[in-house]
Amino acid sequence: MIWFVLSGLILFALFGDIAPSIKDSLWGDFMSMVSLQQITLYLVVGGALACIVFALSVVAVPAIIDSDTSALDAMLLSIRVVVANLPVMVVWASLIVLLVAVGFFSLLLGMVIIYPLLGHATWHAYRDLVEIRP
Repeated sequence: MIWFVLSGLILFALFGDIAPSIKDSLWGDFMSMVSLQQITLYLVVGGALACIVFALSVVAVPAIIDSDTSALDAMLLSIRVVVANLPVMVVWASLIVLLVAVGFFSLLLGMVIIYPLLGHATWHAYRDLVEIRP
């Protein structure tokens, strides 16, 4: 919802009132109502939000589970891990996007296999990327 509202606000700020109404977007033919620049901006805003969420959460959940860390400390740790390992994190994020797309294209049946594998791989990435202190 934040993605949709933020995209609409940016479109309004940059181009004026050209975004279709929410009613028309939800119940009408959305693709016939939007331009290429609207779709592009929507994808750019969504990509930026996805990058932020990825940076905040890539190792946050395993850190909270493993070391009884607060949510804020886990998010800061996650950001430090992303900054320190940026090329690896770009590959990891791309793999996540690709595997989730495969899961969606398989009518969500692939998610039965993909989600546990991603969770297991995330745990191992956390163990390899974060120095575990006894």
